[in-house]
Amino acid sequence: MVALIPYLSQFRNFVFGLNKLQAGEMLFRHCVYPISFTNKRAFKIERFWRLYDDKATRTIEASVACQRFAPTLDFIHAYGCRLAAGMNETKDKNGGSKEKDRRIYCGAYGLTVGAVRGLVGADNLSEISSAEVTHKIEGGEIAHAAVVITLAEGYANLEGTKTAILDRLWNANLGPAQHKCVCDAHRDPHPANLLPNAPAGRYVDKRSVLIRLWHRARFWLYQHARPREL
Repeated sequence: MVALIPYLSQFRNFVFGLNKLQAGEMLFRHCVYPISFTNKRAFKIERFWRLYDDKATRTIEASVACQRFAPTLDFIHAYGCRLAAGMNETKDKNGGSKEKDRRIYCGAYGLTVGAVRGLVGADNLSEISSAEVTHKIEGGEIAHAAVVITLAEGYANLEGTKTAILDRLWNANLGPAQHKCVCDAHRDPHPANLLPNAPAGRYVDKRSVLIRLWHRARFWLYQHARPREL
């Protein structure tokens, strides 16, 4: 029985989606207006892929939604709508906000886990020592994950590195998967119409019907029956 414990642990991880993300699995970056745009309603890559750096740990991070825990675009978009609604609620609690400053979710762009890991060893990015995607529940959102990029000791040009990373991430993006939340569907023009086509082409869900059904079942298991210690 003792000999079976490692296998039981592996089986549990597989069922609950706790095993390591595979290179071909999809991530999605939500786009919220006006955060991802200029004052002239123009989409801005560096505002969309907003990278946060921590000089003490030599890391650069960005938030994404992991398809493993949001198995269809409906789940991805529902997360985006909640994200924008939460931003508006925070602004209202802090003294109200002007209508022009209202946060509006307008869609998402996808990329693979492999595209993130591929930053290691990429041309002109020798200062990157690791690039990984870490599942990290945040604000009650189980699909939240973090792109974590670690720089080697002695890196010289942080802003230049971030610019190069932005370029690589954007060029790996697919989409957009546009969306209009119910609360903002009446807006005309809607900022979803301002999203440009991604460099890597449109997003197409290439999973088979059986795989999609399994991913939905696994998502349900994770939501309702995951081990308490997680």
